[in-house]
Amino acid sequence: MTDIIPNKSLEEMRKKLLESASRARQDLPTGGFDSSGLGIKVSEKEAERIREERYETLVTPELLTHFSREDALELIRYFDQTSSSSTQQFPGGAYSLYKLYDRSQEAGDFLSEEVRGRRVIELGDNGNKLNKAFFLRAGAGAYESIDPKYNVDGLTHLMRQPDESAVVVSFGVLEEGVLYAGFIDEPENLVRYQKELGKQIYRATPRGAITFHGLEWDYHLKDAGFVEYQNSPRELNTVTPQRGGFRVLRKPTEK
Repeated sequence: MTDIIPNKSLEEMRKKLLESASRARQDLPTGGFDSSGLGIKVSEKEAERIREERYETLVTPELLTHFSREDALELIRYFDQTSSSSTQQFPGGAYSLYKLYDRSQEAGDFLSEEVRGRRVIELGDNGNKLNKAFFLRAGAGAYESIDPKYNVDGLTHLMRQPDESAVVVSFGVLEEGVLYAGFIDEPENLVRYQKELGKQIYRATPRGAITFHGLEWDYHLKDAGFVEYQNSPRELNTVTPQRGGFRVLRKPTEK
């Protein structure tokens, strides 16, 4: 039985939840609200109200330059329902298909050379930061990651970055089965979002640098201007029947 609590307590809880929106402690599959850490359970109706308020906080000015508020909210709701757990388990997990420490010495040396001294931005880490240690040990100047469940969406974050300032990577979040979860209706404006994301990845990437992704397709990235990196290790440019394939693309050195 769900506990019903006084309005004053609900309001206090709502404040706490909105203040911690970047950590996104919400969303149970049943529609209930995970108030872990607060010691309070609320009705499904109240949980939905609080969740919608949180979604409003995630509609950024950057998103509104490309989408109406209604469309932006639809995207935020959609991102919140998708899951990257099948491709981004904790290190050592049975489904760590994108764990870079599992790659060959050749692949590791190649990536180390490409990220050395550069800032790395990972899109959609699902809170796990699976490859953070790899990139920092490889010599990356800095590592940061974002996920709409924890802070902001990828397009928003990249629009806030200076031109040619980071190597952008992702593992599983741009492929069918993750951004498109199958059991959720795909928003009509998702393709437009992906196209704009490709453009921002291109703008933020230094000339001659790579963008590296675990995905099943790369056409939005190629449409943005990236080209095949012919000298990259084969295992980093191979898509298998199972998820776990990689794509390494490069931003041309000349305009």
